Amino acid sequence: MKTEKIPIHLLHSAIVGLLVGLLTALFRMAVESAESVRRSYLDSVSISELSSFLPWLLLSISLAALAAWLTARFAPEAAGSGIPHIKAVLKGNQSLHWLRVLAVKFSAGLVSIGAGLSLGKEGPSVQMGAAVGAALGKGVDAPILPHRNLISVGAAAGLASIFNAPLAGFTFALEELRRDLSFITYSSTFIAVLSADIVTRHIFSQDALFSLPQYPVASLRAFPVCIVVGLLCGFCGVLFSRSIFAGRKFFQSLHAWPVACRAALVGILCAFVACSVPYALGSGDDVVQKLLSGNPIPLSISALALLLLAKYILTVCSFTCGVPGGIFAPMLLLGALIGLISGQADQVLFHTSDPPLGVYAIVGMVAFFTAVVRTPITAIVLVTEMTNTYTQLLMLMLGAIAAFLVAEWFREEPIYDHLEKAIFEQSAAQEEKTNRARE
Repeated sequence: MKTEKIPIHLLHSAIVGLLVGLLTALFRMAVESAESVRRSYLDSVSISELSSFLPWLLLSISLAALAAWLTARFAPEAAGSGIPHIKAVLKGNQSLHWLRVLAVKFSAGLVSIGAGLSLGKEGPSVQMGAAVGAALGKGVDAPILPHRNLISVGAAAGLASIFNAPLAGFTFALEELRRDLSFITYSSTFIAVLSADIVTRHIFSQDALFSLPQYPVASLRAFPVCIVVGLLCGFCGVLFSRSIFAGRKFFQSLHAWPVACRAALVGILCAFVACSVPYALGSGDDVVQKLLSGNPIPLSISALALLLLAKYILTVCSFTCGVPGGIFAPMLLLGALIGLISGQADQVLFHTSDPPLGVYAIVGMVAFFTAVVRTPITAIVLVTEMTNTYTQLLMLMLGAIAAFLVAEWFREEPIYDHLEKAIFEQSAAQEEKTNRARE
């Protein structure tokens, strides 16, 4: 009986992977087109002039408000990355209304990221992938456990396809979503992420997401600096997590305001950030590419520090105001900036150019991700697959363990665990309030 069920699970997982790959590719193309239009517009006008700033301000406010209204009106569970919601669904604490999540996550996610809010494509992709898995599970009338398995493999496929990183999707499912080492989980997740990644590679390319020069293996003298980068990212990651929690409380305290008005505040912030630090807008993928490849972008320590501050504030506000979008991509940019600042300081103090600054940037990407999400294996695998820098694994491990230890020393809870608990408590409070009203 068991041998008959396994191929069916693998077939279902392959179908989920293929569908998620197609959906994610469509979402990625739509978001990249929207971001390209936004960048072209900002490049073509003098945003500091009132005649150009006012239309941009109105557009930014309108799009942010629209994204928040769509989410609050049709699928409140689609706000943010959606990963805490998926974790709650897999534990049986929440339900997943797949159709409305798909519609709202795609449309509102496209609007919010296209408008310039500092959010990533991976959050919508993960939740939409889970929704595809839920839809197929209901379509084939799968029992509860296989149904949840399809949800988790769909989420893993979403991450794998949006970053062109199948192994990272696999480790993310095991480290963050399931933490289950059963044969069914292993095999079905592998099949799903591979299917999704094949679709993505066919539509886009076989190349890694970021094109980097081939960095040589870093010398041993870089070890202490990588550890320092990890420690700094660990501290900043803890601060970032606490800022996210504080931001949620702030926007919840504005309960008398319509959700669209709260998001409009972030739209105003986006408009002003565009005047001074336009690189802080959007997901930040294009900025990471420029930083890592050495393309023209302000690289002084002061310019990097300003970009770091602007991106940090805008990400916290964007993620907590009630619109759909992830924080993986913004976190990777924040970590890269911390690594670059540390690398430049190392070069100034010790008059050396070994290793290249890009090495410290990718170490920072891994370390910051680890400090916030607390999944070091996923962080290392994800950044390695995205950058194709397998020669730097030792450096990445040093940065990851340093950041992990700092976060543990501060006893900071992983961000998605904390947000999942907050969702559960909010849902329980709402249910209790409803029951009292009925009585």
